[in-house]
Parts: sequence; C-alpha cells; structure tokens
Amino acid sequence: MTSIFLSFVLLISLVLTSNSAIEVFADVHDPETHTWSYEASGAAITATCTNEECDYHATPVTLTLNATATAAYTGSPYAGATLDSTAWMAAGLATPSEIKYVGRGETEYAESTTAPTDAGTYTAKVTVTVPVAETPTDYTASADFEITAHVHSYTYSADGATITQTCGNPGHTGAANTLTIVAPTLTTYGGAGSAAATTTGSLDGVATPSVVYKQGGTELGAAPTTPGTYTASITVDTDKTASVEYTIAKASLTAVSVAQNGTLTYTGNEQTPEVTADATAAGGQTVTFTYSLTSGSGYGAMPSFTDVADCGTVYYKASAPNHNDATGSFTVTMNKADQSAPSAPTGE
Repeated sequence: MTSIFLSFVLLISLVLTSNSAIEVFADVHDPETHTWSYEASGAAITATCTNEECDYHATPVTLTLNATATAAYTGSPYAGATLDSTAWMAAGLATPSEIKYVGRGETEYAESTTAPTDAGTYTAKVTVTVPVAETPTDYTASADFEITAHVHSYTYSADGATITQTCGNPGHTGAANTLTIVAPTLTTYGGAGSAAATTTGSLDGVATPSVVYKQGGTELGAAPTTPGTYTASITVDTDKTASVEYTIAKASLTAVSVAQNGTLTYTGNEQTPEVTADATAAGGQTVTFTYSLTSGSGYGAMPSFTDVADCGTVYYKASAPNHNDATGSFTVTMNKADQSAPSAPTGE
C-alpha cells in the first residue's frame, strides 16, 4: 500500500514540476477514447473530437467525396467519383467501402453501387453510419454530376463506289455509316432502264450529295442517254469522292429486211433495181440503207446492172444514230429480153 501511494505522489510531482511532461501528456490521446461528433454538408462529412485537448478538436478531419461535374459518354461506367480520406483514416476512422449512385431529375436510375454509363444527371453519395445510443445515425455526403450525350466526331474515307463515315469519339456504338453510288440501270440506248445513278445507304447528318456525270474529263450537265462510257460520282467532306464507271451500249436495229421489187428485164442498158428496205430504230431514229457488191466494204448507192450474168447477191448495211449497223444480203434478178417470133411472109 505504501509503495502505491509513493508512486502516485511521484506522478503528481512529475506533472507539477515538468513542462515537457505536461506537453507529452497532453499530446498522447488514445484513439479509442475519442468522442466524435459528426456533421455532413454537401460533399463532405466532418468529424470533430469533443475532447478539447485533442488536436482533432481544433482541427477536425474531413471525408470528402469528389465527383467530376461533367463527363462525356464513353460507353463505360462513370469513373469520376473518388473519396479523399487521408486525414480521416489517419484519425483512425473507418472509411466507407462503397460509393452509391442514383438518378437525378428526369434520369431514372435506381440507387446502386454500380456507376452509371448512359447520359443523364446523377448524384454520387457516401454514407457514414454512427451508432448513437444503439440507434444508428447516417451522415451522407453527396455530389451531383452529369454524363453528357455522345457527340459524334466524324471522319470520311472513299474507296471505289463507297464513302464511309466513321466516328472517332469514344463510346460510339454500331457500325460505320456508308453511302454507295450505284450505276444507272440504262445499259442500252433507248432501253427501259433509268439514266440516273442512284445511291444506297446514308451518312449521319449529311444530305445525299448530287451526282456528277463525266465523260472522260468533261463534266456533263445531266445524266447521259447516248452510247458511251461515263463516270458517275458523289463527293462529301470537300474531297472524299466515290465513283462508278458504266457504259451505255448502242441499240440494235430490229425487223430489218431488204428485198427486190419485182424482176429486171434485160434491155441492153444499165438498170437500178427497186427494193423495199425496212428497219425499226430506237427513239424513232432514221435508218439509212447502203449497198455493195462486196461483203463488208464499199457500201454506197444501189448498184446498177446491165447483163443478166451481172445480177446476183447484193449486200446491204442499215445504219442509224446510236445503233449498231445491221448487215445482210438479198438477190437481184434479171430476166432475159423477150424474143418475139418473126413475122409470116405476106406472099407479095
């Protein structure tokens, strides 16, 4: 008993006679003996030790929820919410293990520990639960943020007949957009197809460009309808051009026929046979016939014939603008001259 009393007296003496010992005694504060009071305001929860001799009484510790106010849609969960808990943990306070998210305003998003992905307005929050007289009390810090809708940033490329539109911003979903130029269905002069080129597909936010027609390096004012080889093209983004080359072929004459009218009769003079020549051309084009005694060359006016032996095969060529020539042959015939019987003698 005497020993305990002497120790107590020694302790009191030390406290009363040593300033440095008083400082040490004042600074040594068992964390388990803290009595904390809490306050939540905006994005922070503040804890203050009620012991006036504690450093955390004059300088409370704060748990802060930081949230990036605006984040662009990327297709991935929002990652802008973090906790600043350095001082909080140094004071021996337990840091909440999760941040919760909930939709705000017109955004429907049930409270969840999973961060949202879609565009909208949200609130991030963190809660510290403190048992008070066996009744837990929640202190919640919150921060609002917004995920803005995806904004396209398009680039364009052209390959052959197709222009491709690609979005380079993160979070873009879906395939690239394409616009393809298709050659006209008119493939033969006077045919039933359309002379105009068409397009398939579409580009987001871009009106379908006008089709430009060229023959060689010469730009045409409209879709061509006459035979030839052409290029149809479309251009976007100033210099991204897709094109298709196509040909309109010449038409073919139909119902072509040439025949001699009647038969020539030998007279000893040159005679030009009369013929009936017919053909049908597309577009009402005029058909011209020329003739020759040689197949494939020398076509011109209808030849004339003097002797029966000269007659025979005549070759013709039927021609019309924008049509292939039609060739063929027919036969010219000549009868021998009539040989009348001599007159009977009169007897004079």
